[in-house]
Amino acid sequence: MAPFTEQDTQRITEWRGRDALDNDGDKLGEISEIYLDRSTGAPQWALVSTGLLGTRKSFVPLEGGQEEPDGVRFAYDKGRIKDAPSVDADEELSSEEEQRLYRHYGLDWGDFDYERQYAEPPPPPAPEPADRGAVGHDTSGPRTDEAMTRSEEEIAVGTTAQEAGRARLRKYVVTEHVQTTVPVQREERR
Repeated sequence: MAPFTEQDTQRITEWRGRDALDNDGDKLGEISEIYLDRSTGAPQWALVSTGLLGTRKSFVPLEGGQEEPDGVRFAYDKGRIKDAPSVDADEELSSEEEQRLYRHYGLDWGDFDYERQYAEPPPPPAPEPADRGAVGHDTSGPRTDEAMTRSEEEIAVGTTAQEAGRARLRKYVVTEHVQTTVPVQREERR
C-alpha cells in the first residue's frame, strides 16, 4: 500500500457512515469505523456493519479500497468479508487478532512485531570502570583500632521506555447551537 498523506487519512476517516461495497459493487453494509495502524498512524482497516440490522461487524482491509459515488468499493468479495474472524470492535486490535485478519484476507503480516519493538527489556547496565582496585577487602583484624573497612555504594540511574497501556482515540466534532444574553454598554450624554 502506498504511503498515506495527511489529506488521504482525513479523507478516508470521513468514509464513516458511507455504504461499503464488495468487489462486484454489491452492498455489504455501512462503514462504522476506520482503524489506524499503531506504528504509522495510516488508515488500515474499515469496520463494516453487516448482517440483519447491521448487528454483525466485519473488519475489511483498506488496501485496494476505492471511493465511488455510491459508496466505498473494497477489493474482496462479500463471502470473504462476512466470513472474517470475529474480533471485538470496541477494543484495539491485538497483534494476534490482526494476524488472524491478515491471514484471512491473504495479506502479508510483515516483519513488524509491536510487542517486541516496544516492550523489549531495558539494556544491561554499563560495566564498572576497571581501575577501581580491590573491592570489599577487610583489613581489620586483632588490632581493629589501627584499621577500618570503608565501604561505598554506587547507584546507576536511567530511564527505559516501557508500554504502560494502549488506547484508541476517536475524535468527533460536535456543533452545538447556544443562545445567550450579552451585556452591551453605551454612553449617553445630555
